[in-house]
Amino acid sequence: MKDEEIFELAESNGFQDDFGRWNFTDEELLDFVLEVQKTEREKVVRWMIGQSYATGHGDTIEDLLKHLDWQARDYAHKLEREACAKVCDELAAKDKLSNYYAIAARAIRAKEKNT
Repeated sequence: MKDEEIFELAESNGFQDDFGRWNFTDEELLDFVLEVQKTEREKVVRWMIGQSYATGHGDTIEDLLKHLDWQARDYAHKLEREACAKVCDELAAKDKLSNYYAIAARAIRAKEKNT
């Protein structure tokens, strides 16, 4: 979060006076810190949703990033499996006598549907 955003957040929540001084009790300071944390988490959530990732039940930024990491790895595995199936398709097109490559491509794609 940029400094300007923190100052705007402080001002909009009444934690900064007209002279730019911070005015809060210990309890209000904790509330402000939680508000900053919430704002940062919401940014991550908006980005994930904008990129078509699910946010799961992430209560913290760490939770969200763990969920994102899992989804990114899963997507990479899907791409890798499809690339392997395409290689088998190409080999099947070249080798008309053997059905092995076509069967392998179907098996790879079937594995994708079952995962």
